[in-house]
Amino acid sequence: MLAGPIVQTLFERGAFTPEATVLCASLLPFAAVGLVAIAGNIILTRYLFACNAVRATIVIAVATVVCERVAIALLAATLGPRPAARERVSQTLQTLALGSIVWRLLGGFDLRGY
Repeated sequence: MLAGPIVQTLFERGAFTPEATVLCASLLPFAAVGLVAIAGNIILTRYLFACNAVRATIVIAVATVVCERVAIALLAATLGPRPAARERVSQTLQTLALGSIVWRLLGGFDLRGY
């Protein structure tokens, strides 16, 4: 909603054209989703390392890179110059995979009290 005005205010002067503003503003939603995934990855990875589940963490990280490369090949025509979107998708998948391992280690999450 505010991506366009924010980008325009911060960057659109000199060589930053209105077209560049539109392109940059279209990437902000992907970046916002990616921040949540990256924060989750950091927390979950540290938890798994503390639980000595290093091998599973590394396998998931390698699988995420492979999935990202596949997404680059499949989505290049659709997303065009938006590599951030592909990276965010892979980060989100990694968060879900790490979360599933933490779920198994903990025996589930009890969220009824919240």
